[in-house]
Amino acid sequence: MASNVIRALHVDDDEVTSKVFGSKSLKAASADATSVQVDGVSGFYEIPDAGAALALGVKRAQVSKYAMPNRQGDLVASDAAAGIISVQNTWGSDLMILRLEVDLTTAATGACTADFGVAATAVSADSLMDGLNLQPTPVGPFDSIDDQGTNGQSVLKWPDGQFVTGSMASGATAGIVGTFTIWFTDMN
Repeated sequence: MASNVIRALHVDDDEVTSKVFGSKSLKAASADATSVQVDGVSGFYEIPDAGAALALGVKRAQVSKYAMPNRQGDLVASDAAAGIISVQNTWGSDLMILRLEVDLTTAATGACTADFGVAATAVSADSLMDGLNLQPTPVGPFDSIDDQGTNGQSVLKWPDGQFVTGSMASGATAGIVGTFTIWFTDMN
C-alpha cells in the first residue's frame, strides 16, 4: 500500500528537494550558465547572450547546419570613415561573408553615396558595396549580391580581427535611418 507521507522535504527558493532527488533537481543546479541559464524573473530556462567575447550560448558544433550566424546593427548618419557601420570580427577565426544587407528606411536628406567593405582597421573600404545611393526612390533593402557597384563582391573573406565598415563616399549622410545585417559562415 502506498504511503501518503513525504519525508525529508526541503524547500529552497520555491523549489522542493529531497534525499531522493538531491540538489541536482534544482533548475539553477542543472543550468551551467554558459550554454543554458535560468531567467531570474520568469524562472524559465534560456540561452544566454553570447557576451562580448562571443563565448556563451550555444556552441557552433551544437547548432544546426541550417542556422546561419549574423551580426546586426543600426546605420549611423556619420560622414567619418567607417562612420555608418564599423563591426570587428571578434569570432576568433576567419569568416566568409555571404551577404551584407542594408535596409535603408529613411533616405539621406541630400545626395549621398556610401561604400561598404572589409578593412584591416576602421577605415573606408568598398569591397562589398561600392557607391551605394543613400538617397534612392524608393528606399528599401540593398545587398552585396545585387547592389555591388563597380568594386563590390558578393562573397568576401573577413579575416579575424578585421572590420566590415560603411563610409560616406560622396555627399552627406544626414537623415539616414536603417539597419544592416552581415551574414557569414565560419571558415574553420
